[in-house]
Amino acid sequence: MISNAAHETIANGKVALSFCRKSGSLVRIGDMETGMEYLAEPSGARLFRLMESLGIGNLQFTEFSGEVIHEFAQLPQLADEFVKAGIQHICLWHRAGGLYQMNGATKEIMDEPETVLQELEKALADVKESGINMSIILNLRLLKVIFDPYREIGESEAIRSKDGSPASREAYPGSPYHLNNLGPSYNLGDSVTLCQRPESPFAERARTLVEKMLNLGFTSIFIDQPLNSQCCFAPQHAHSAPDLAHHDCVRWMGDVSRLVKARSEEGYVIGELPELFQTQKIDLWWYWQWKYLSPEVYRYSHPDSLQLWVVDGDVGELNRAFAMGFYANLTPAGMERGMSGRPAVAAQAAALAKLREATAAWTVETRFVDREGLECESAPGIVAYAFAGHGRAAVIMAETAGVAGEARLTFEPARHGTTANEAGVLLRQTGVEEPTTPPENGRHTLKIELAPFDVAVWRFA
Repeated sequence: MISNAAHETIANGKVALSFCRKSGSLVRIGDMETGMEYLAEPSGARLFRLMESLGIGNLQFTEFSGEVIHEFAQLPQLADEFVKAGIQHICLWHRAGGLYQMNGATKEIMDEPETVLQELEKALADVKESGINMSIILNLRLLKVIFDPYREIGESEAIRSKDGSPASREAYPGSPYHLNNLGPSYNLGDSVTLCQRPESPFAERARTLVEKMLNLGFTSIFIDQPLNSQCCFAPQHAHSAPDLAHHDCVRWMGDVSRLVKARSEEGYVIGELPELFQTQKIDLWWYWQWKYLSPEVYRYSHPDSLQLWVVDGDVGELNRAFAMGFYANLTPAGMERGMSGRPAVAAQAAALAKLREATAAWTVETRFVDREGLECESAPGIVAYAFAGHGRAAVIMAETAGVAGEARLTFEPARHGTTANEAGVLLRQTGVEEPTTPPENGRHTLKIELAPFDVAVWRFA
């Protein structure tokens, strides 16, 4: 049972857990044998330039089928579309980072002709001058047997079942396993799942590829599927126990993080599929389906973890993500057309980027507290969430259905230790700023009309 202490450490076998009663979450998980801490301080909490941004944009250059959508020389023009939409962080997708290489492609990731790499290097240098942080996706976990790297590490580095056979193939919708059934041009044959671990042939290949990307001019790296979700019985991998393949993956991600950040103080690591144990190693988490879940729960229990919310063409979803302090993960027209393919989202993103920058100190740099101390009666399409910390507090309200509506709010900042005896300030996405009425007995009240897809921030202290 957890006591009433601010932090309670629970030792059970090999693992020590530290529980924070204030946030209601685990704040430290350590291995008592190795002294390794998984969660001591999420590194994303120190990336203030990233924290104050609206989020990232994504551009696909060669798509999953092998079809070329854009030439690398077009990157500066496409990047400029994101900059006009308030986005300074862009992730480049090329053959999905090696996950789907089709049309006969069997070479290593980014094993392109020298002229193509020179074109990319020049394009990256050009956009960097504009202050853009460029990242690239790499999938280092799945390897097809028809690919050249398989001959070098496929057999030795595959996760093995107890009987010595390679671990089961991936079978999620749209996986290579499913694509095999779509016809010859998609047939990738069998694949293996590599054991992501440090000090191994896998790690050497990973380091070589990450360094190649950084040398080309990328500042940050997106590691797709940074996880070992299966037990590994491969004897040559020398895991302390089969289930500690996961532990070794966490150690390996630490190496990736240090490598990226040694190159640039602006460097960060994106990871797919949020995972508690990797939070200290990965700065920004990519998840595809927040809108189908209860994202408030994750934001409340992991307030320092930076999360991306995928938005293609839905302005309402962009507003909802913003209101909860998520980071926009813009994938316009399936990442294929740039922001010109989604003009409504581009216009809203530009407005929200300015609002995020103006209010970050009261919102994303504090703590998401959901509806604690906040009462809201509103039209169905309006959402509102509270933030508090560092002697400041705020409420973000957003209209998500494209229908004008009214909201009546009551907020008590003192519930979160914030003294707010003066009137609050309402800042709308148009840039208009106005004071609200002073509080009565510590309770601030507000009646507000929101236009379709309107967003406003009510801040205190």
